[in-house]
Amino acid sequence: MNARFVRALALLSLASLSVGCATRYQPDDFAGTWRGQATCVNTVGSPTVEQVLSIEIGVQGRVEGTIAWRTLDAGLGHDPDGEEVFEDIENVIGIASVEDGSMALVETAEPGTLFARMRPDGRLELLRTQPGQQPVVTLATLARDDER
Repeated sequence: MNARFVRALALLSLASLSVGCATRYQPDDFAGTWRGQATCVNTVGSPTVEQVLSIEIGVQGRVEGTIAWRTLDAGLGHDPDGEEVFEDIENVIGIASVEDGSMALVETAEPGTLFARMRPDGRLELLRTQPGQQPVVTLATLARDDER
């Protein structure tokens, strides 16, 4: 084999190894405040919503924090008592996986569930669902606030 072919094969092998390796995350990659607009669907309509996820990561990936939202237009949502409101904040708990950059969270006062994953660009994709009396589904891409 010629030297050029061997070098190309070696570079291709190294490139395929690096692509095949999964990124491992650190707890600090999740911790902090994340903010962004969400696509929202609820029984009142489809308001434009800003979501703010503020979390701390503890031992073994345990997550504690809050998820806040506020409508950016005339849309409405509901608080835990079923009242129509323009904003609310909920306590959340959950688990973060440093292996794959994902999190599963639940609201402590309502049946809301949040699933998040780290994106390659450093942002957090957040899917939030809540069945029941005030059903809602939101999908947001959140960017970390620059407070760290």
